[in-house]
Parts: sequence; C-alpha cells; structure tokens
Amino acid sequence: MTQTNTMQTTKPQFKGCRFLKNGVKDATGKYYPCWYSLGAMVNGKIAITLYARSILTGLPQALQPENNSDMQSDYFENDKVRFYQGTMEFEALTPYAKA
Repeated sequence: MTQTNTMQTTKPQFKGCRFLKNGVKDATGKYYPCWYSLGAMVNGKIAITLYARSILTGLPQALQPENNSDMQSDYFENDKVRFYQGTMEFEALTPYAKA
C-alpha cells in the first residue's frame, strides 16, 4: 500500500510577500507573475534574481525592485530583485530557482 504525503508545504514569506513557484503575492493578495534565476554575478557573488514577467505588473514595491527601463530609447527591462547567497531569502527561494 502506498502512503501519500498530505502535509502542506509552507510557502516562503518575507517583506509582506508570499513567494510561489511562478509568482509573488503581496500583502493585499495581488498576484505578480515572475520567474527565478540562480547564478553567479559578474562580481562573483551567487544570487537568485526574480524577474517580473510583465512590464505592466512589475513586482511588489515591498521588495524594492530595481528597474532600469529607459523610456527615451524604448528600452524596457522588467523589474528585478536579487537575493544573495547566505541570506535567509536565498535559502528559502533556492528550490524555486532550481525547478
């Protein structure tokens, strides 16, 4: 007989946001689609970067996203947030970045 695991896995939460596999929910419950990337930065630091899937929705302001869009030259880069190795956020989000 096979036993199924009925335990709920806890979603990481910090800065008032709940992190899901394909997005983030802010404190009001608004959903922001995003994707996770794990890799080394030019400076050698390992980081998980969250990228917004849409320039229209961006990422929750509670995460203090970085946005380098340049409206003058029609260059758009989606909002992004970085969590560096050694932080609790990095450890909590590593399974999403490796998926």
